[in-house]
Amino acid sequence: MNGKWRMVAFLMLGGAAWASPVPPPPPGFKGQQYIDSQGCVFTQADGKWSPRLDSSGQLLCGFPPSLDARRQDAAADRVLPLAEAPQPDAETLLIEQLSRDLRA
Repeated sequence: MNGKWRMVAFLMLGGAAWASPVPPPPPGFKGQQYIDSQGCVFTQADGKWSPRLDSSGQLLCGFPPSLDARRQDAAADRVLPLAEAPQPDAETLLIEQLSRDLRA
């Protein structure tokens, strides 16, 4: 009988009751809210992560991840760019220099 009720709850909640963040927060993550790589929001209570649900009982998703490729440290004070800006080539540097020094 207990398994039957679990299945009913699973179907009603769309699996949200057993959802967990993917990937899980790193050890020592201090925040009370975590957004996983799929953009779904989870809150922490008593050391366990539970999904935040919208008014219709579905997972609340569509947000930028708490930790992404640019920031792997939750305590970082700024977000780092994904990649360094490419160095301009010699022609671009020359054009910029000439246009700055050009007189009317």
